[in-house]
Amino acid sequence: MKITYLTNQYRKNRNLCMKIAEPDDGITERFVLALHGFAGSMESWAITALAERLTAQRTAVLAFNYAGHGTDTQDELFSVENCLADYRSAIAFAQNRYPDAEWCGVFATSFGGFLTLNLCGEIPASVNIVLRAPAVNMADVFARIVEDEGGGMARYQQEGKVTLGDARKLNVPYPFYRELIENDVFQRNFDRQMLLIHGDCDTVVLPDDTAAFCARNPKITREIIHGADHLFLHAGELDQVMALAVPWLMRTASGI
Repeated sequence: MKITYLTNQYRKNRNLCMKIAEPDDGITERFVLALHGFAGSMESWAITALAERLTAQRTAVLAFNYAGHGTDTQDELFSVENCLADYRSAIAFAQNRYPDAEWCGVFATSFGGFLTLNLCGEIPASVNIVLRAPAVNMADVFARIVEDEGGGMARYQQEGKVTLGDARKLNVPYPFYRELIENDVFQRNFDRQMLLIHGDCDTVVLPDDTAAFCARNPKITREIIHGADHLFLHAGELDQVMALAVPWLMRTASGI
């Protein structure tokens, strides 16, 4: 596959860092948008694994960094509103880059799943959606992260920000948490088919939450990877994810 890095300035103060994986022969018949999780980046090994498989089927994979994630240096712009604006911009960029190609899918992980569910009404029904360990209850997920890694929610509210992340640190303002609450998807009903892949040992996005979410949304197919945690790092787990995700993303094109 051929990898291209570029920056897309879609408004005066926002430069979107993008990574594009394309077929070696230059023929792109379809494209997929891939979204990483909170404190992750477009260099996600799951996105890379997906791109390796899809580019072999003449399908491009486009990923991007949220503000303050990965190589992005615009930390001060990190918010749910701006992440959704980035998402819309990436969609428009892909449609412009591949005017004759089919937008066949979205592959979204954790916080990326939360963003996808928020934008679901703007994603055509013909686009196949795969959610990997999606943060269907993102406000609660984030609060647990702050309690475990950021000194607690009371301190977060008092100080107005919290620093999170491992190698890449990000100062997250308290209004971000309020945005998560305002954009809650946990109690919403989604009348469309989607594939949700989750590990039953996930302590970040709780399995009980995705089970309850899917019970309210029976058109969503929930597949469990037994023994997997939030990152699917154990041997063979990522292969299991790909074995489920790739056919789902390609099902319109293949006639399945």
